[in-house]
Amino acid sequence: MTQCKEGCVCDEGFVLSGDLCVPFSQCGCLHRGLYYQAAETFHPSGSCEEQCVCQAGGEVVCKAFSCGAGEQCRVVDGIQKCHPFGSATCSASGHPHYLSFDGVPFDFQGTCTYILAKTCTDSSHLTPFTISIEKESWGSGNVSMAKLVSIQMYGITLTLLQNKQGLIMVRPSPDPALCLTGIRPNG
Repeated sequence: MTQCKEGCVCDEGFVLSGDLCVPFSQCGCLHRGLYYQAAETFHPSGSCEEQCVCQAGGEVVCKAFSCGAGEQCRVVDGIQKCHPFGSATCSASGHPHYLSFDGVPFDFQGTCTYILAKTCTDSSHLTPFTISIEKESWGSGNVSMAKLVSIQMYGITLTLLQNKQGLIMVRPSPDPALCLTGIRPNG
């Protein structure tokens, strides 16, 4: 009679990485007694002064690092990284009325597509986004109005259309012109 022992054994050509059997090329890293998945970026020092990456094959590469302006190193949802702090608001109301991030109001009657807000760097700390407005001539031509507002983020474009209250077009989607319904203005 053979006595069985509990243990973890992976198929040939695979190794145990955390709790999964993976090809050796996808094996994670052990750094200062903690395990990290392959391609995981982490800050091992308890601050964001050093950033390390677990490379395939178990090698850890670290470099000096600091958070960007307007960011601080802290733990959110169990993950330590640079997080933005503070906030700012801009707005567009009516057809020509705008309020900039620094609180300056202005009116504008152009008839093209304009960027209302977007990320201004390729920082890995901020999710890239763009908010644009397409304006068209209205009435006599001296006045313009918003035709649509688009928000691009995470590879998706959400479009709010003039005179399509309650609909948001989503692209890309399995349906070439998926519209979400049920959105209603306040009031």
